[in-house]
Amino acid sequence: MRTDEWLRDHPRDPLLVPHDAPTAEAAARLLEDGHRDLFVTDDQGRVCGHIGHLRIARLLLAEQRPRLSRRHLLERVAGGTAADLMERHFAHAGPDEALEDVIHRLLDHDQDELAILADDHRPLGAIDLTAVLRARLAEDGGD
Repeated sequence: MRTDEWLRDHPRDPLLVPHDAPTAEAAARLLEDGHRDLFVTDDQGRVCGHIGHLRIARLLLAEQRPRLSRRHLLERVAGGTAADLMERHFAHAGPDEALEDVIHRLLDHDQDELAILADDHRPLGAIDLTAVLRARLAEDGGD
């Protein structure tokens, strides 16, 4: 199965945030929507970065790991943008890739969601690990 076929049967939009969104807004958006991966877009709507749930957790819970002062941490959350926090190199896939290859990439990069991007990096959808697991269980007769 190819990723575009998966998206047809399991439609899901990636959670997007503009690159200039405040870091606190990006964090709140990720935590509200029940997604574990947030994709950052540029001014043309192309995906240019990724912010994972763990990255947000490390930022918001950094006071539990006292490497920086609480004031410095709060300034990072309040004063930065999604572009400041995002990873520029992240796992994603194209629409004609084999689903099995994409699943391996998803697992190798510790992401729960992988954006499917057009050649110009505009988002086409997302593959969610939970949906993949549910489908696999159903195939194996576990559902």
